[in-house]
Amino acid sequence: PALHGLDVLAKARTGTGKTLGFLVPSVQRILESPTQPVLRQAEIGVLILSPTRELAQQTAREAKTILAFHGNDYEGDYGVQCVVGGTPVGREANRLRKCPPAILVATPGRLLDHLQQDDRTGVKKACRNLRVLVFDEADRLLDQGFKKAIDSIVAMLSASSKTRQTMLFSATFPDSVTQIASNALRQSPPPVFVDVGAGIGEVDDGEEPTMRIPQRVLVTPLDDQLEQVMAMCMAQREAGDANKVIVFLPTARQTQLYAMAFQEVCAVRDTEQRSSFACETYELHSRKSQSKRDRTSKAFRGATSGILFASDVAARGLDYPDVTLVVQVGAPSERAQYTHRLGRTARGGKKGEGVLFLADFEEPLLAGKLLEGLPLQQTALLSMGHDNDGSNNNLVPAIDVSAYLPAALNQVHSGDDSIGSQMYAAWLGYHISFIKRCRISKEDLVDMANSLAVNSLQLPTQPGISAKAAGCMGLKGQPGIRIEKKFGGGGGGGGYCCPPLPVGVV
Repeated sequence: PALHGLDVLAKARTGTGKTLGFLVPSVQRILESPTQPVLRQAEIGVLILSPTRELAQQTAREAKTILAFHGNDYEGDYGVQCVVGGTPVGREANRLRKCPPAILVATPGRLLDHLQQDDRTGVKKACRNLRVLVFDEADRLLDQGFKKAIDSIVAMLSASSKTRQTMLFSATFPDSVTQIASNALRQSPPPVFVDVGAGIGEVDDGEEPTMRIPQRVLVTPLDDQLEQVMAMCMAQREAGDANKVIVFLPTARQTQLYAMAFQEVCAVRDTEQRSSFACETYELHSRKSQSKRDRTSKAFRGATSGILFASDVAARGLDYPDVTLVVQVGAPSERAQYTHRLGRTARGGKKGEGVLFLADFEEPLLAGKLLEGLPLQQTALLSMGHDNDGSNNNLVPAIDVSAYLPAALNQVHSGDDSIGSQMYAAWLGYHISFIKRCRISKEDLVDMANSLAVNSLQLPTQPGISAKAAGCMGLKGQPGIRIEKKFGGGGGGGGYCCPPLPVGVV
């Protein structure tokens, strides 16, 4: 249907090749245009909206690869451009004005900036005869809070609404996605619904491809979780050159601390053991600048082995080749988050597996709507002193790091004396929405956070948080919470507000 110019409403699960599903028809529409090549008309032919910077940049790279087969008319800025937040807006505006691209890939917020400054960028004028509009991962576009921006963008592209082809790809179809579809897609002829991946061998009877990936869950005491994740990562690091691992964590601050701790554990162990391993450690989260995130993504994508500690900026849509293991630490905020993270492995017919670490207080979630029906096999770490003779494959290998962790954490806190308090505040803010589902009280949560800070993170004293953060979390006046008025280096979660309870999850 897409190749015939029809509007498409596509259910696109992770790992089903949806990017080519909209890029190939989009390029075809450009080549079939009576004014082809588009660049001679100073017009943008295809506009693709992506929910994250990383996914937008990945899509742009793939579009450039396809256009490279169609001559010199589409080289450089005339072929594909990508505009995203976190990059110099003036430089983008100059490129767009001088060289309107055949394909423009954008995040909604930055695109709206350029559309609203048409006298400077010429983007709205260049889109007057837009051939194709694509919404990639529409459900996540809305999850990111882009509803108003998308409504404004669709309204500003009204000049092409009756002639352009619109394709909307989404893993799920809540009412908000359906509303966007009704506003953006043509009703005559009616859009065609396509289930991307159905019938191609990866999906059977509606089963998600990720259901076929081996998955294990490890339930540990909260205070032991950091050490046990480090132990498993160390085993992956020293197992050989073929291991490529992504460790997902709930917040940017926890990602940051875990990455720093693992690097220090490796340094201490290598010094003591007089060893060295080629397996690199990578760190990817929203606290990194866009340029650093780009370099990290590129480096990990090209690596044959390595361990990437990441927040959800790497969870969905991004393709990192040959990932052998996905580790998720802590309960996911919603079921789709779990499956999309897991979908970073076992891609393209290759093997992979997933491990979920839950703290003991999160164990009730295994029987709730969040995780029920998933093929999670409860297992345990392989402890030091127990040989893995193959008689029990219900174990995850580990290397004891308890002797190295105290010195490693001391180095972490010496290098950044605010990271521990920042992770503490972020951990509280993330888990406050799990109280009812985990059958605990606010008092229980605060007690666990305080114990985590002192016993696991090995902070000398219980951290404080700002009154604003405490109020946002509903913890103002809660016994066990220490309010601090000032925070060094922006720490303590002074501006933190906890995420809302995911819709439909109880």
